Amino acid sequence: MHDAGYTIQDKENPTACIMDRESCIVSRASCIMYLASLFSAVLAMKTKEIAFTLPFVIILYEFSFFGKAKNYELQSTNSGRFLYLLPFLFVLILIPLSLIGPGFTIDTSVIDAGEEIRYLQLKEAITLPRYAYLFTQLRVIATYIRLLFLPINQNLDYDYPVYSSFLEPAVILSFLFLLAIFGFGIYLWVKGLKVQRAEGSNSQLSTVNPLNFKLIPFGILWFFITLSVESSIIPIKDVIFEHRVYLPSVGIIMAFGTALFGVIQRRGSSATVRQNDRTSGQSSSFSFLSIALPLYCPVALIVLLSIAAYQRNSVWQDKVRLWEDVVSNSPNKTRGHYNLGDAYCSRGWIDRAIEHYQITLKLKPDHAGANTNLGFLYYYSKGWIDKAIEHYEIALRSEPGNARTHLNMGIAYKRKGQMDKAIIHFEMANRLNPSIYRANNIRTDLNMK
Repeated sequence: MHDAGYTIQDKENPTACIMDRESCIVSRASCIMYLASLFSAVLAMKTKEIAFTLPFVIILYEFSFFGKAKNYELQSTNSGRFLYLLPFLFVLILIPLSLIGPGFTIDTSVIDAGEEIRYLQLKEAITLPRYAYLFTQLRVIATYIRLLFLPINQNLDYDYPVYSSFLEPAVILSFLFLLAIFGFGIYLWVKGLKVQRAEGSNSQLSTVNPLNFKLIPFGILWFFITLSVESSIIPIKDVIFEHRVYLPSVGIIMAFGTALFGVIQRRGSSATVRQNDRTSGQSSSFSFLSIALPLYCPVALIVLLSIAAYQRNSVWQDKVRLWEDVVSNSPNKTRGHYNLGDAYCSRGWIDRAIEHYQITLKLKPDHAGANTNLGFLYYYSKGWIDKAIEHYEIALRSEPGNARTHLNMGIAYKRKGQMDKAIIHFEMANRLNPSIYRANNIRTDLNMK
């Protein structure tokens, strides 16, 4: 029933909301789902930075797969549709507030190697110019696409070259390659609109599924949008990491899978037409092969990629194997050698650990962690007290606020009988980190005030 321009819910539709006659009737269940999705977006923003792209993907999805409503004026205008999408754009501010706000801390004890590296990137200063990072990302994105189709030479920690000029051949070729993919997506988008209008009237397009012209460009744009945070003009210390392409790969898989099955569908339709026109056994065999052969290709691809994934997982299952793989692929990066030294040390392989800590220091002599760990091994495994103190001093010049290094330095000076120096470092360790058990224990033994 209608009253004063409003649509009133009746007994047969108890879930309908009371709304203006010119607006759509929205059920309470839809309202709840909408608020739940908005709350989920807020949780996503507080969980991972890549969620910054979520509102843009939602907008892309809305205008790709949902046409204008025919019965309700509010949804029949783009401004009305944006009204519903606007709150998702507002929550974008949560990510910059989280990064610049006080109390941004990281507990790396509960995350894996890849996630630890990702968080450390957020804490470290960036020295790359924006234009150099952008030019390098053109090449990096092309590498991501190559890895999705040919996953060889994978690496947790790439030693990737930085490109400072757009005129470098690798940068230009990557740009043209990516532009071709993006342009192909736009072409299919426009083609899809024509197919949708001509559906049922154009015999040449009768074998084409209009949904293919939506899914393929949607997948391509998904890929570029979800990469835009980490592959743009905002420099990150490490220009490439494989985990950055996890979410964008959904778009590539969607686009490639749709295109592949579209080809199979079209070949099947063509084979059926030929089979109807021919009656010989040769023609029937040809029709079967024309359908079966395209099906074997994705099956073979799935088998090969499954084998590659299994082999790669076997590397990630073991910390030593993982960092050995990194060192073999990036021998000139300090992080691989340092973490391999830690892995060897955890296994009790002291000499191997010392070797890779030494390589780390050849590449970066002031590396605080490598100096501290090497001094620790020299002291406890070799008994070389003076060499241990030498490395502790280098480490403290780089990180004067490291309580663990002060503690080890105090232990070394105590062993040499230099109690005054030992007490200074024990006191410093306690001041920096009062929870260090051994420092408190030694303090009691020395009767320090």
